Amino acid sequence: VLTNDTRRFRFALQTREHVLGLPIGQHMYLSAMIGGQLVVRPYTPVTSDDEVGYFDLVIKVYAAGVHPKFPEGGKMSQYLDSMQIGCTIDVRGPAGKLTYLGQGCMSVKVGREEVERKCTKLGMIAGGTGITPMLQVVRQILKDPEDKTEMFLLFANQVSITISLSLSLSLSHYHSLSLSLFVSSYPTSHLSFFLFQACTQAHANDSS
Repeated sequence: VLTNDTRRFRFALQTREHVLGLPIGQHMYLSAMIGGQLVVRPYTPVTSDDEVGYFDLVIKVYAAGVHPKFPEGGKMSQYLDSMQIGCTIDVRGPAGKLTYLGQGCMSVKVGREEVERKCTKLGMIAGGTGITPMLQVVRQILKDPEDKTEMFLLFANQVSITISLSLSLSLSHYHSLSLSLFVSSYPTSHLSFFLFQACTQAHANDSS
């Protein structure tokens, strides 16, 4: 449990030696029979092939009876939240139009063709748990010392999940990541703490 409505779900793979093998920038689909209907939703893991034997998803659970426009809430998110240890779910993939190849190179699907692009600066915009595809690319770039790609991430959301996921972006590499946060509401004390942490780490990197 990350917040009152956001969960980190861990799914075991076939064996403890398996890796998910999802290309960076791609997503996958989870499907289940819910209320007699097939429900399919796309998700991007927050883990990579560095984690062996499992993968993690960060998902906001949309409860029934909360939002007047969606009285039933999120079918898949509530289903996942109700799963017990030992339950299984169908997963298929990879899917997506972009694959990050490393060091600023990426493969982009244009129609039926795949075109390779290269950049030195990468801009990303995300909202809510839609940050997860960006996290996948950001982490891949940050863990490769040879990848000098500069990243600019604009992230808008409600407070709770913002802090949970933003702090997970490795601030030890803050010199290559420019992070802008926009929140709808925020406890002043928590915001001050986050900004202090970010600015302190950025200063430390600049001085090293």
